[in-house]
Amino acid sequence: MIKIKSITRQHNVKPKKLTQKILAVIDTDSTYLSFDEIHQNYTPELNLLEFVDIMEPIVEDFFVKILTIKAEQKGMPQVIDFKREGVITKQFVLAKKKYLTELLKNEDDVFDPPYIKATGVEIKRSDTPAFCREWISNAVQDIFDNLNQKKNHKLIKQVFKDFKKQEIDKIASIGSVKEYTKYADETSTYIKSGLNFKSGTPMRNKAAICYNYVIQDRTLPYMPISNGSKIKYIRVNPRNLVDNEAIAWVGNYPEEFKKLFKINYEEHYNKTFLSVLNRMWVVLGWIDSKEIIPLKTNKLSGFIS
Repeated sequence: MIKIKSITRQHNVKPKKLTQKILAVIDTDSTYLSFDEIHQNYTPELNLLEFVDIMEPIVEDFFVKILTIKAEQKGMPQVIDFKREGVITKQFVLAKKKYLTELLKNEDDVFDPPYIKATGVEIKRSDTPAFCREWISNAVQDIFDNLNQKKNHKLIKQVFKDFKKQEIDKIASIGSVKEYTKYADETSTYIKSGLNFKSGTPMRNKAAICYNYVIQDRTLPYMPISNGSKIKYIRVNPRNLVDNEAIAWVGNYPEEFKKLFKINYEEHYNKTFLSVLNRMWVVLGWIDSKEIIPLKTNKLSGFIS
């Protein structure tokens, strides 16, 4: 696929019957066209970059001609200038303005091996656990390289096994608590009347409120969380003393919390690791849009394992 601002077909070549679907995607200021069939049918001996070098001037001439005709029909000068932008080997469009692109060339920059560019898709979000960052990129790269559901599923399950063996601080999400006091009452109020979250309280704020509640209720020697505090947080079994699905902390995971909370590894893995991969699987038709990639034995995992 080529991201362009010009396009045409090769001159003086007898056309063959096209059997594949030709892909054309139009964005606000870009057009994407697939030249796979032209490449495969007429110049299979050329690598993709050699093929693009031939196509570029043809494409540019074609667009100039068409745009000039349209401008003359309207009695206007032709001022639009198209140019080739990217040479794309694969692209996954997950939603509007959210896509992953494997680039062989971007303007004048050539990538060997191809470079995966994420647009509107946060492969390495700021709150992504340290352990997950590299493995998310590896799993995405595996899909681009192989398009093999069984192979990718095997990788995902193996990473999950390793994920559960890590220290809690290495798999925890990280971030800061914004506007803690906007959503939280005084901790003493919760000690007296019980935990009750305000409508619209963000998950990490709830986790922070629970942390402050626990350390004050149990008189634990840890720093409380306030506005702007840097925290870590993780999903836990909601059947706990605060009846919440996540708990936060400052610094290292408190030893006392290991007895108070049971880590929900599968849920935390789904949120921190599988979010991007789930959407890619849906695009590929490997799972339904309402499903998530299975980590345990069931009908689907038995089929693709």
